[in-house]
Amino acid sequence: MGELQATVEISVELHKFFNVDLFQRGLYQVQACLQVSPKLLHQIEVTCEEPSPNAHAHTAVAAARTDQQRAVSQTFQILYRNEEVVLEDVFSFKVHLVIDANKLVESLERAGLQLLVELHFSESSDTSPQTSTAAMQLVSSRTLKLHFSPLR
Repeated sequence: MGELQATVEISVELHKFFNVDLFQRGLYQVQACLQVSPKLLHQIEVTCEEPSPNAHAHTAVAAARTDQQRAVSQTFQILYRNEEVVLEDVFSFKVHLVIDANKLVESLERAGLQLLVELHFSESSDTSPQTSTAAMQLVSSRTLKLHFSPLR
């Protein structure tokens, strides 16, 4: 046997954003992207699901979307400490990998899947989607290593 194409699907749901103690009032958004070991031939697809009909409505500055291989949450405004914003954004990452059929488990474990999650901010008082997304700056970043074992 030779090579196989495996597809791994990972879903990310951003349910709520709770402002514990941010010092800056302004516009925020959460961005996420999936990273795969460059040693493996791969392709990543990102899709944004439509909000459910019973989703809590709030005034988002810009809707959730995908931008190349990046998931971008709604752009929302934070004004107060301990403020809670319901997002209910759901993103699906599909990773198509070319792996060795003889070493299936080892190939999937070596994929090195990591989820990069970033918080972006803008002080802009202009609430147009073009201004809010263009002026966003990175304020926090976390990398989550996904321990993926196909046998468990």
